Amino acid sequence: MNNLRNELKSLTANLHTWLEDSKQMQNLKSEKLSKEEYINLLSKLYCFIKILEQNIKKYKEDFKNSGLEDIEQRILKTTWLKKDLDFYQIPLKQKEIEFKTLNNFSSIVGALYVLEGSTMGGMQISKILNKHFKENISAQYYESYKEQTMPKWLSFTAWLEKIKLDNYDAILGANEVFIQLKKHFEE
Repeated sequence: MNNLRNELKSLTANLHTWLEDSKQMQNLKSEKLSKEEYINLLSKLYCFIKILEQNIKKYKEDFKNSGLEDIEQRILKTTWLKKDLDFYQIPLKQKEIEFKTLNNFSSIVGALYVLEGSTMGGMQISKILNKHFKENISAQYYESYKEQTMPKWLSFTAWLEKIKLDNYDAILGANEVFIQLKKHFEE
């Protein structure tokens, strides 16, 4: 029997790869990224993640009641992005993004799976950015939990293995986040 963690990993893999192969993500991982492109990417991520975190915050009590006590620490990514944009003195932008499937706790868990998973890749991206720009840049979003990134991921995935919810809705939520983010990048 597959647990939620394994199902999320296997049934979002194609969309994860699809997003990773996007021009924005490829540039981010290469030395082709200009500072302006980096700032634009941060701005886009801020708009997207702000709306995503607002959706997740509606279910804070559900997370706590199901054993994810540190949910408040896991929805600070907008704060990290704001600090990065403030470093460059970039005004914060607002955008409407409608998530059609993020309408119950199970789908929100899928969305959080994508958001938390991004911290793992973020650590690698942070190293690339620091090496590429060779100057004082702000990459708080990509540095995320810093030395606590792996322990935070492991505690999240352990929690996923214990909870019982609608796996189908969780997978729909995760997949919609990947699709909407790629669409948002391309606008």
